[in-house]
Amino acid sequence: MFRFSKAFIMYNLILNKMLKRTSLSLIIALFLSVIIFESCSKDAVEKQQKGELNFSFKTAGNLKSKQDAKTIVVTISDLNGNVIYDHKVLELFNFNGSFVSQSLSLPVGGYLLEDFMVYDAANKNIYVTPKKGSKYEHLVQEGLSISFSVNKDMVNKVVPDVISTDCNCATTDFGYVSFDFNVIEALCFLVNVQIYDPNATPANWVTTESQIVVNGDGVELFNQTVTAITDSVKVKDGAANFEIVVSKSGYLTKAITLTNAEIKAYKNEPLIIQLEE
Repeated sequence: MFRFSKAFIMYNLILNKMLKRTSLSLIIALFLSVIIFESCSKDAVEKQQKGELNFSFKTAGNLKSKQDAKTIVVTISDLNGNVIYDHKVLELFNFNGSFVSQSLSLPVGGYLLEDFMVYDAANKNIYVTPKKGSKYEHLVQEGLSISFSVNKDMVNKVVPDVISTDCNCATTDFGYVSFDFNVIEALCFLVNVQIYDPNATPANWVTTESQIVVNGDGVELFNQTVTAITDSVKVKDGAANFEIVVSKSGYLTKAITLTNAEIKAYKNEPLIIQLEE
């Protein structure tokens, strides 16, 4: 009968151990790769998720009236100091004496409110949230910058304290360089981007998500992803001609040029743009 030598048996034992260790290492490496991939995928999804943000304000002390408030001006940065909105003008809506601003859409995450100023119909500053370290910081519960978070699938609200600027004060007493800002005239138009869906019942053109770029006299004014709804696009007014470029992966890009008067005709009725494969 054939017999194995001791050396051969020892060689096989060592080889089996090496193979088991190698297999275990491969399993661990694959397991870690899956965890890292899932973590990165989760981070990517979270970055794409957005939430709605609006502002209200509380008055610190005895203010005569808030009824003159028409707009607010805000500056928002991320936690790394990158400015997201610089002196953004938002309209205020009065609900029985309680003011709420129009909404902003922001990716989920943490932010800093750097400026908060309230203006009347004549664009005169009437209230302001003082900044940390300024002369009047002690008059409010928290001076700027104020940190806040934006969460998905909900309307997030920031409600800073404000004080009146109707005093013999310098803007630096509130921590600001100036309360003046340029009012940018803007125009809004509705747009609905569609693709043909043969699987719809019945087969038909359906609204779809797309990338929209708007150029005014050759200058880029808007570049955002628009969801599958009839959406309102707001751009700076003043250009003679506007080029609207719509794109979507897997479909031909379409460009449309409209005059200033033509684009304003779509303020209440949507501009329908159909993309073909």
